Amino acid sequence: MTKNFQPTRITDTARRSEMDALLEEWGLESLKETFNENGVDMEAVELLNENDIAVLIPKIGLRVKFIEKWKKKFKQVIPEVIPLSTEVLQQLFSEEESIEDSYASQSTAQYSDLDEAATFNHIQPPTVSDSESPSHSPFSPPPLKRQKTVLFDVKDILSKTPEGRNVAKTIEETGFLTKKPRLQLVKILVGALVSQHGKNAGAFEKNALAQSLITCFPCLKDPQGITGYEAFYCKGAHGRPATGYLEEHLRYIRKRMLKSSTEEDKVASNDPKQSLSVESVEVTDDIIMKVQWLKDNLEPKNQVQQFMATTFNYRIEWIKDKQRSVSDILKEFPRLLDNDMIDQDFRSSYPEAADRMYEKWNAMVDPICEYGIRMCPLWKEILGLSDSTDLVSLTTDEKSVLALYLIPLIFENSVKKSAAGSKIASTLSSFIDSQRQIINVQAYVINPETHRQPFILALGDKLLPSDQFVIIENKVIQQPSLFKAVDVCYKLHYVLDCKYQEKCRWVWKFFESCVYSQSKEKRESASLRAMRAYLKFKNVL
Repeated sequence: MTKNFQPTRITDTARRSEMDALLEEWGLESLKETFNENGVDMEAVELLNENDIAVLIPKIGLRVKFIEKWKKKFKQVIPEVIPLSTEVLQQLFSEEESIEDSYASQSTAQYSDLDEAATFNHIQPPTVSDSESPSHSPFSPPPLKRQKTVLFDVKDILSKTPEGRNVAKTIEETGFLTKKPRLQLVKILVGALVSQHGKNAGAFEKNALAQSLITCFPCLKDPQGITGYEAFYCKGAHGRPATGYLEEHLRYIRKRMLKSSTEEDKVASNDPKQSLSVESVEVTDDIIMKVQWLKDNLEPKNQVQQFMATTFNYRIEWIKDKQRSVSDILKEFPRLLDNDMIDQDFRSSYPEAADRMYEKWNAMVDPICEYGIRMCPLWKEILGLSDSTDLVSLTTDEKSVLALYLIPLIFENSVKKSAAGSKIASTLSSFIDSQRQIINVQAYVINPETHRQPFILALGDKLLPSDQFVIIENKVIQQPSLFKAVDVCYKLHYVLDCKYQEKCRWVWKFFESCVYSQSKEKRESASLRAMRAYLKFKNVL
């Protein structure tokens, strides 16, 4: 009897010895004991898959080295998405039964059409004889709730963007996620979820995405969790809300979308900016290269303009993220502050409004001056002009500048007292800060006592300034005239998607409504309505 079994023991020993020799050849002697304990010999090693290797070799460094040698030896390719068998899905279902109460009613549902079920599962339907009933066949698909891991191809989703490819590479190389790659991973996956199932995706879809993630990257699975993906999604139960990285980011997206839909009713809203839609752009390596080039180069000018135009759609999408500050935007796209770049981006977004300041302003100057002088009899004293200043004696350029200064005086009463106080000078300087002379403009701009930005800084004579600048994030952008400075500052609000200063908000609302014809404001001030009616009466609107 012993003799009958002797050859088998010899064969097993030979296979183990061969396995040990192979590990020594690969420089992985430390794995010999593990392989022996788990009965992995030369025959079994060829049958391993990614999940088996992850369990067998938990240490990332050893596992990566083993997989590389293993592929070369046995010419194996680890599948990106591992199809789950009926037995595995049945096991997953039993493990998750306690946290998926809302789908209990679906657990008894069966597909009546085997081909349709297989298509849903992305696997070819096996041949079943007519005598076998689908409900009793070993190849019958499990209920819908048990077929979740095949719904999302995580690696394919990540491969579509440079950020996604970097995240996948990081996970494969390190076996874990730091905060920044994790945030990118979650953002990309939730974006795919929303695009396929909307912002109100159900627990089934969210479970499917989380399960697909740890199937694709087993190193992210929590060994002590029930499902293993609780960190990414855990369904709410017993009155407690759902949790996990995917759920939290999805909740944030819903909040942003709700806020966006109601923003027009808020005081600080700006409808034209919200209604801007741009062509969706694929973030390619070429786009990323050009963005980086623009950070590092100021010249040649024609190349800068071309690259800025090429990266326009990407830049608009990037700026849309409300979590990003103006400082973040200018750090990512510093060439925006170069000469004519603000105008170029504004023109690309709003081509019909780009030249309206040039088209309308000259006709508006006289009516604005007449209206402003009537509305504010103390205009000379407030603006610091001499008593001898006479509207009739002013040149065309001086009248144009005076009209710009009079607009804040007209709308001073539209500003909340809590924001502007009782001094009209606060409204005026928040729009155009006029200074006789400043030796160090940069020092003045970064002084914390200087009012909020953006604003316009004018130096020299009140009506004939020698220098004028647009000030944003402590950056000084010189302009050829005060007229041009106002045009650039207005467009800058749109390009950077930043709100108007509260103290001079209605001044900019005047330009938005009467000059650029972009306003969709439903709650307008009485001062703006009256001013617009006067300009209409003077036939300049």
